[in-house]
Amino acid sequence: MNPPRVAIAGLGGFAANHHAAIQLLEEQGLCRLTRTCDPALESHSEAIQKLGLAQREVRMASSFEAMMEDADEFDVVLLPTPIPLHAEQHRQVIESGKACYLEKPPTLWWPEFQQMLEVEMKAKWQTQIGFNFVGDPFRRSLKERLLSGEFGQVLGASLFAIWPRDLAYYQRNNWAGRMQLNGKPVMDSPIGNACAHFVQDLLFWLGSDGLDSLMELSEVRAKLTRVHPIETFDTVMLEATSPEGRWLRLGVTHTGLEGHEDCETIHCEAATITLESWWQAKIEYTDGRTETLESGLRSGAGPLGHNLKTYFNYIQGALDRPGTTLLETTQFVQLHNLAFKSSGSIESETVGIERRDGKVGVADVPERLKRFVQNREWSGPEPASVTPDTL
Repeated sequence: MNPPRVAIAGLGGFAANHHAAIQLLEEQGLCRLTRTCDPALESHSEAIQKLGLAQREVRMASSFEAMMEDADEFDVVLLPTPIPLHAEQHRQVIESGKACYLEKPPTLWWPEFQQMLEVEMKAKWQTQIGFNFVGDPFRRSLKERLLSGEFGQVLGASLFAIWPRDLAYYQRNNWAGRMQLNGKPVMDSPIGNACAHFVQDLLFWLGSDGLDSLMELSEVRAKLTRVHPIETFDTVMLEATSPEGRWLRLGVTHTGLEGHEDCETIHCEAATITLESWWQAKIEYTDGRTETLESGLRSGAGPLGHNLKTYFNYIQGALDRPGTTLLETTQFVQLHNLAFKSSGSIESETVGIERRDGKVGVADVPERLKRFVQNREWSGPEPASVTPDTL
């Protein structure tokens, strides 16, 4: 397998990012794209030409199933496909004996996740899930320092994120903003999809049992609301605690009329660490010292390319494990499902709504979310506490 032969499911959407990353890695001699597919090939003629797929001798199919019939032509399959397709496509790749790189999230429905874990037991190579942040070397180095106790006891971590999405975002496909599709749960949400990298990142920071450990959940409380005309939620306040008392808070929304912002914060006894961009962390010590760390993945194929290189090294035997494994997304899927269970229902916001260019906003939502992540100030009654054993 030198270099690994790659198949990518899809040409549009996030699959375009995979094609761009693979093209750069191919130029470095690290892989070779041999197959791709898309149910709307004719609508991607410009991308096909720009990527030079014909010149690169990449065979194209009009369906995933047709591509998988020629599994002897590739070693690894990349699945940057719609969330409702993940479980079935993952199963087909594993049963074909090929390696699978599956974009985040693996699924947002707990029973389906358990089924995927059963399928994974038959895998020749472990599946890697495309959570980009936790594989970044600068974050892994910071996690090692957290584990060493350099910043004192880790108390908790929080995310404040305003990622406005317009109505077109929810109309871009048949599953966005949906609770279910054709009778099957989808449970799309800001923390399950667009901001999922941040959620997995917080679970990573709060893991206390080794570099790849993740926060174990003991209790979860969540308040879910919506302004957009969707089935699921577009705004969330969520708190989770671990058995040893560490806490995680999320204040995230897809509402807003202006640009987006996000901030991860790690709270420790001797320092506060903030990440106001994915590529930089600022450490403020209680004694007044400051320190800045930066990612080395801002150019080239970026975090996605780094993730893909990690997976290729694993399936070639240079690493003993991939990046984020399917099993290591257990707490992520648990957290998402427990949020729905705690909230019980999704409250529709009706007061103070503003609309502009397809976007919607509620004037006090950002301040509400800030007060929550900073001071644990709930809007209204505190939600019910639920535990993983209730799933």
